[in-house]
Amino acid sequence: MSEYSTNYPKIILPVTFLFNIYVFTWWLEIGERWPFLGDIRFEFILGATLGVATILTPTGPTNKRISNVPIYSICIVYLLVLMFSQFFAYDFDTAWNSYINRVVKFSLMTLFISKFVASPNYLRYFLFSTFLAFFKIGQEAMIGKITGSQVWQNQGIMRLHGTQGSMFGHPNSLSGKTLSLLPFMWYLLPSLKQRWLKILIGLQVVFSINILIFTGSRTGYLTFISFIFYIFVLSTKKWKLSVLILLTAVMAVTFIPGQYQERFESSFTGQEKEGRSRNARITLLKDSWEVFLDNPTGVGLLCFPKVQEDAGRRVQETHNLYTQILAETGIQGAICFLSFMIILFRQSFIIRNELSKLLESLNAWQNRSSAKRQDRSIINEQMDIKLMLCIMNATIVFLLVRLTLGLFGHDLLEIYWWVAAGIILSISKMYTIARNRFEELTQVHHQLHNPTPFTN
Repeated sequence: MSEYSTNYPKIILPVTFLFNIYVFTWWLEIGERWPFLGDIRFEFILGATLGVATILTPTGPTNKRISNVPIYSICIVYLLVLMFSQFFAYDFDTAWNSYINRVVKFSLMTLFISKFVASPNYLRYFLFSTFLAFFKIGQEAMIGKITGSQVWQNQGIMRLHGTQGSMFGHPNSLSGKTLSLLPFMWYLLPSLKQRWLKILIGLQVVFSINILIFTGSRTGYLTFISFIFYIFVLSTKKWKLSVLILLTAVMAVTFIPGQYQERFESSFTGQEKEGRSRNARITLLKDSWEVFLDNPTGVGLLCFPKVQEDAGRRVQETHNLYTQILAETGIQGAICFLSFMIILFRQSFIIRNELSKLLESLNAWQNRSSAKRQDRSIINEQMDIKLMLCIMNATIVFLLVRLTLGLFGHDLLEIYWWVAAGIILSISKMYTIARNRFEELTQVHHQLHNPTPFTN
């Protein structure tokens, strides 16, 4: 019999299964890999089914310590501001299609995660389906490197590419998506108990190293350094981490082939073997800034290349998240996106701190009480809270990594922001339940070991 009157919500098995299939399908672009699934709009059918399921799924509990209203509010405001901004777009059809297919569609991931990742176990399922998709991507890249089928010359060096026609086909995209997974691997690996999971994560680390090195992505190299900086700042064991960083640097200098070391050095020297991508990025940076100054309310989502074409300038995306926001969504979009990020970070740190306090309280209570017998309920609570804390730390670094990648890529219409918002909302609800369960647990044990004396 459960010791708790407060329990995590139950999601029916078919919905849980469909949600995780949806996550796996999205990352691997199953409709592109198997055209017959694309023909029947398999992903759309999954999404529509889950959309109906969200209506039937009850909203989780709230807590005075952590209010989810700011996240819900900024998501709605952001969607509305972008929607109305498209009516002033340079090319309405392009902007509106981008809004529907890249903004509204991706924002559903926030809703799905916040609804269906309703307990630590559901969080484990979600992580597994995500890792499994990235494991497949990493495995394909490893085989492509070994066989040479996905390696060819690009900008003067041999670069590893992703599956052609996919959203990670370009080396920079493949590297960027791999970097997105690093925070979760970093924080999860030490807490894993099952050997088979450690082996899978270990293989994923090998796959990730292969991708980060051999894609030859300067964006990836620089962002990896920023990733190390972020985890160092957030770490409580800086000496151990310093030694690990030093060993990693020595191994990189010793074992990474010269052409990739030279590629990294060109980030600072500007001397490229082939092509002038650095100069092109600087040009696009200036052009996008000029487009913003000429159009303070924005030219519309994905309309920057059309403005460039009509102006007789370089026809490419901005290759910078921040000038993309200004040029395509205007000052109002920039304010909303900035507010979105501030609220996500604020809520993340609040939840992280509350989870840390809760874990400390549980550990301290266990140590000073008769609960030292290590009953299964206490151990399970500790494992669940540690998992939530790991994912909260990982999500903070994940957001920082994506914002760093934004210095080199036009990532406004990517799904990552919505995934982060969904995870934060989900863990916020789980924290509320975990807090209530801890209070119940202490009360139950207090009553068991300090019974009220019988009186007439």
